[in-house]
Amino acid sequence: MTKEVSRSTYNKYESNDTLQISYLNNNPYQVFIQRLSFWEILSSLFTLRMQVILFPFIILLGVGLLELILKDSNETKQKPIKKRAE
Repeated sequence: MTKEVSRSTYNKYESNDTLQISYLNNNPYQVFIQRLSFWEILSSLFTLRMQVILFPFIILLGVGLLELILKDSNETKQKPIKKRAE
């Protein structure tokens, strides 16, 4: 079986090393590495597949935050100044 792994996972093992895996009973082709280090989990966020998934989400989040900031600044500028009663 061939499976895509992160760079840190790939660099962690030699070519003839064994790798402990786990899989779901109903789908033995869906394979997972049993023990992942923190760096392996972090580096999996930078795979091409995850970047394709996360990039649009980050763009939408940025556009939404920009709209909120611009909306708040426009509302602040448009508020009339109340004079105190003398």
